Amino acid sequence: MESSLQRTGRSIQDIYAAQADRVYRVAYLYMKNRYDSEDVVQDVFVKLIGELRKGKAFKNGEHEKAWLIVTTANTCKNRLRLKSRSELNLDDFEHLSAAQPEHSDVLDAILALPDNYKSAVYLFYYEGYRTDEIAGMLRERPATIRVWLSRARKLLRKELGGDFFD
Repeated sequence: MESSLQRTGRSIQDIYAAQADRVYRVAYLYMKNRYDSEDVVQDVFVKLIGELRKGKAFKNGEHEKAWLIVTTANTCKNRLRLKSRSELNLDDFEHLSAAQPEHSDVLDAILALPDNYKSAVYLFYYEGYRTDEIAGMLRERPATIRVWLSRARKLLRKELGGDFFD
């Protein structure tokens, strides 16, 4: 019996090469640091390998991309939920501080948005999905996605003082 990868003619390396940057960008929106984002990328591709071994097949490249984006967002949300429950003392890790990558004002403003707004903005503006497609991915109504985008734009205008997302 052929595996899903054999049927599509793609190797996990091909999928990784094509999608790893996208998965990292989504992870960084949630995790806000390089190290946690890299861990999420690894987790997502381990999940992908597991799904492919179970016989998961993607309809096309868009289906694959959507699955990776939603899985990345969910992985990040789970990690953040678990992280918020831990009782680590940050002072114990003071010596581990590392330089963070440069941020633009726009990226900083997007990172500060609530998670649902952040997801909608990323999928709409950076990935080019329509609101009905985003609704399907996030399991929300299209009207809800439009409201989130509208509210996100309003918050970004207030923060940035311009019309960056019109």
